[in-house]
Amino acid sequence: DVHPAVVLTPGTPTSTTLSFTAALTDPETAAYVCLEKTEGLTVPAAEEILRDGTDLPVSADAAEIRELKPGTTYIVAVAASNKTVYSDVKTVEMTTDTAMVMVNWR
Repeated sequence: DVHPAVVLTPGTPTSTTLSFTAALTDPETAAYVCLEKTEGLTVPAAEEILRDGTDLPVSADAAEIRELKPGTTYIVAVAASNKTVYSDVKTVEMTTDTAMVMVNWR
């Protein structure tokens, strides 16, 4: 049996974007969710991520998540599947940079 697998590596955050690379082994489909980290956060199961998450092209190794809040911690969870076999859900915790606000004093 072929068992799909995911290896996640965080990229460099900006104030409104996070990026990651996902090394996928034997996937047919892959997807991710980006969740703001809160107390008691439950990471969805692989089946839910693949159904409700953002498609991750299996040929692409990098993804960027945009329009996030500055200075906020997020959990990115990735899952892959191969027909009826689901990978383990892999997560990475990343924090966006604090926004630099320019103030012009006169």
